[in-house]
Amino acid sequence: MASVTVHVSIDRMVISEMSRKFIYQPLPQIEYIVPDQIYYGSMATITVFGRYFSRSESVESRFSRLTTPAEWIISEQVLCPAPAMAVGNHSLSLSNNGVDQSHESIALVVMDRVRIINIYPSLGRLLSGTMVTVQGNGFPSGMEVKCSFSGLDTAATVKSVSLLVCE
Repeated sequence: MASVTVHVSIDRMVISEMSRKFIYQPLPQIEYIVPDQIYYGSMATITVFGRYFSRSESVESRFSRLTTPAEWIISEQVLCPAPAMAVGNHSLSLSNNGVDQSHESIALVVMDRVRIINIYPSLGRLLSGTMVTVQGNGFPSGMEVKCSFSGLDTAATVKSVSLLVCE
């Protein structure tokens, strides 16, 4: 970061009575975000990791075309509250001054809420180890998933966005 003094001149004559400081700084660089998937309608805060994040009142995040203020933590980390967004893929970029966006953006996936349509079998012995197949939609891949039977959690394996097996 460097600062310079700004004057206004016309035909090489300085005509401004006062000067102002202008600070040069690199654009923010995003390396990764946590989480990189959220559910539709959730009030999620995205932690952005990278470099060149400035401590400024003008730090903001842009989720596709929606802009929200970001909270500076350190020069390598900011917190970004996610606005309400449609289900799908969105790009996240940052600005240190509210004008210039980072060159790169990173993907944030907004997933539909999980819905259970059917389970099979629908009955079994308590603590029997019965494999239960759940049909529905919105099952996430690459995340830890559990099934809960009245508070008793078991591991689950996602087979597809619409099918999982409780073990």
